[in-house]
Amino acid sequence: MVELQPLDLRTATEQWNTLAFKVSSSVTIAFHPELFHFYTTHLSLSPYYFILYSNDKPAGLFPVVKTGNSFISMPHFSGGGILWLNEVGLEEQEIIVHTIEGIIKENMDSGFYRVNLSAEEMATKKLTSVEIRNFNPLFGEHETNKAICLINLKKKEKEQFKQFNPNLRRKINKALRNGIEIRKGKEDLLDDFSHVYNRNMHRLGSPTLGKEFFKALLSSVNETMIFMAYQKNKPIGGSFVMWYDGYTENTWFSTVEKYNKFYTSYLLHWETIRWAVQNGAHCYSMGRSTIGSGTHNYKLQWPVEVKPLYFNRNFKSKLSLKDQKWAIKIWKVLPPFLVDSLGPVIAKRIY
Repeated sequence: MVELQPLDLRTATEQWNTLAFKVSSSVTIAFHPELFHFYTTHLSLSPYYFILYSNDKPAGLFPVVKTGNSFISMPHFSGGGILWLNEVGLEEQEIIVHTIEGIIKENMDSGFYRVNLSAEEMATKKLTSVEIRNFNPLFGEHETNKAICLINLKKKEKEQFKQFNPNLRRKINKALRNGIEIRKGKEDLLDDFSHVYNRNMHRLGSPTLGKEFFKALLSSVNETMIFMAYQKNKPIGGSFVMWYDGYTENTWFSTVEKYNKFYTSYLLHWETIRWAVQNGAHCYSMGRSTIGSGTHNYKLQWPVEVKPLYFNRNFKSKLSLKDQKWAIKIWKVLPPFLVDSLGPVIAKRIY
């Protein structure tokens, strides 16, 4: 039986950050401990944050969220699984199974826990549904059609700008000449961001997460910010940015299509990258996208490292609503007031 030791939330969060920052090159947004409050308060889910120990030494950090009868690491984000601190000589799959079995057997409440790992106690039983989103294959089932595009950042913005090819620099400068202005803020820009994001997602035929989703993230996680693009005070592009220990991610991004000819997205990305460089970030993630899609090909214009994502599952994946082309067609023709009200109800459950 797995040994789960409950930890005080405040002190556990501090310990989690201290350990994560030791391996900052491997950190992603999915490991941010302040997401705990977001999952519990806004999504009414049950998050578990495990500090794994081997021979009384911290070996890894493993966040996972219970969604109904399933466990996901992590809903709405990428790059979960175990953040390794030290080698333990045990398989990641076994540890994940072992730890989640402990939750189920002990009927544990959400929270932060210390888990002591022992090879003799490891089990590999069939669990309830588990999905781990990370950069290596686990279990027998995994989807590999998504990838994250990362830009390794330089120390100075001039050095960073030189990393871009001439055509990319031309488009950024052209956006400036087109009179596009970038503003950054939080709740003060939320209405403008929500409007741009909602209308763009409606155009694409996808349910929007809604204003309350982003408002909850802003209030739960300190390391969040909105970047907005304006032309003559009209909002024409927006980006919801999150960061954790030098890893900065453009987590949600949208532009108004008819203004794309002014190169809105190029300046919006550059200003976010510039801000990340100024604040000492080592990495800028352009977020995940489907390999071969128009969005993915757009990101390849930038000096990116493409990291394939594995959506690992211990079960046969079912057909998702977001994969249904007929639903996309219907959603596109629904009136804005309807998609704005129904979208968040649907989208926040499409993890």
